Amino acid sequence: MANNIYIGNRYVPIFANPVEWDNLREYEPLTIVTYQGTAYTSRKTVPVGTALSNTEYWVVTGNYNAQVEMYRREVDKIKDAYYVLTGIGGIGDGSADNTGVINTFISKIGNKQCTLIVNPGTFKINGGVVIPSNITLLFTGGAIIINNRANLTINSEIIAPLYKIFETNGNLTISVEKNTTGYPEWFGDDLAKAIELFQCVELQHKDYEIDHDVNITKDNFVLKGYSFSTFMNDERHGTRIIENGGRLIIGDISGRVINNFPRNITIENIEIAQLYSTLPVMSVYGVVYGRFKNLTFSCSGAISEGVHITKAVSTIFDSCRIQVTNNTGTFFGFNCTDDGNPIAAGGNASLYFKYCSVSDTGDTINGRSYGWYLNGNSSDTFLDHCETTTCTIGLSISGANKEAGANDIFITNCIFDSCRETGVVISAISVNGAINLDNVYVAKDRVNNTTHSLFHIQNCNATILAKNLQGIALNENNLGLQLIGDCNGLFDGVFNGMNTPYTNNGSTTNVKVTYLHDGVLTNV
Repeated sequence: MANNIYIGNRYVPIFANPVEWDNLREYEPLTIVTYQGTAYTSRKTVPVGTALSNTEYWVVTGNYNAQVEMYRREVDKIKDAYYVLTGIGGIGDGSADNTGVINTFISKIGNKQCTLIVNPGTFKINGGVVIPSNITLLFTGGAIIINNRANLTINSEIIAPLYKIFETNGNLTISVEKNTTGYPEWFGDDLAKAIELFQCVELQHKDYEIDHDVNITKDNFVLKGYSFSTFMNDERHGTRIIENGGRLIIGDISGRVINNFPRNITIENIEIAQLYSTLPVMSVYGVVYGRFKNLTFSCSGAISEGVHITKAVSTIFDSCRIQVTNNTGTFFGFNCTDDGNPIAAGGNASLYFKYCSVSDTGDTINGRSYGWYLNGNSSDTFLDHCETTTCTIGLSISGANKEAGANDIFITNCIFDSCRETGVVISAISVNGAINLDNVYVAKDRVNNTTHSLFHIQNCNATILAKNLQGIALNENNLGLQLIGDCNGLFDGVFNGMNTPYTNNGSTTNVKVTYLHDGVLTNV
């Protein structure tokens, strides 16, 4: 195997100092000298008294012109542009105060562009330091401790590998204009600190733990990780946030005015796992233009919710998955609620779920679960190509009565599979608007002596436009489509596996139903 590690003499040319050739000096190999306007480079060690005409030792490499002078200036420029922290008087023993040393250096540099190298060592700051934008910080193994009541402001670019470069017992401020992306590793895997200081936080293929609530309230904020992947038979761990005593809260939890809500928050490619808590895995409050993509929410036990969503406007959930195991309580996958407030304070408007799913492998006797729970004011909500598996109820829409006006909901190309009770429940809707169901499939394969309906509509004043409904039940006692109370709408579906495909226990004035059951088409 070839060895590409150089062992031996120097192989990079240097300028002699002074550069003018002196017959009384000995020169190292690859030393550049000048004499009467011509540059020479030594082939090997040159003994004292060796003439420049001796081609065994010297080779002509160029006239001493502007090009050679440019090289010299560039070398001087590089030498003057890099400074080592210990070289300017810094002490990296973890106890000495470096405030004065750094401030003196900053004063001497002035406006000159340069790089300060934080070499191996632990450099403490006990006072106030402001790194100007012209001094780049390059970490090569060292770290900075910001002591209690100390203040470090960095207005310049930070260049560092993924290790702990800051210990922040005091105050740290970092310019987001110069540093668009930060890493929890710079703070000892402290995710909350990275979110606090940077506009974009990038996570690695590893676990991050939070033991307190982490609230994201910045405009134009991005939190991104890496999905689990397999590459060339090498399984790579995805990014996972483990909530051990804390939770992720997105938006303004106390906000009352929509114009003050944070905007353009993006979170993608992360698994969030909740441990030992009954709180939601993630809460979305008061967000405008939220983007949540390729997220997995994992939880178990008596946890209440996967994602709690309220006061969200024009927000998208794309390819997000909720997985609950050992569920022993009442669980809501995506809980979209207005928390009892009107749209200006608490309702949701324009929520879009696409390719999302909820699965429940919990207690089939004591636990209850809802895949989607649209409770209260959730205007213009879309479910597109979404799915639930083994939930008690796949989708529940209820109580949209907080605001007069449109309350349009669109459910298209969705599958509610292996429901323990009911696939779709729509009840207590008392506003105008429409609920649209198109190509919705419900399967109920749990044998249950209690009679349940696959599609249950009750007291719904909103117009329901349902076509291409598909319902399959393994228990013949179950119902296909059940209407109770005052309902309005058109229904078109195929129902199999039950004795009663359709029943109406309320008003039939504004209802038209067409269904296919066991090969027989019926119009009601």
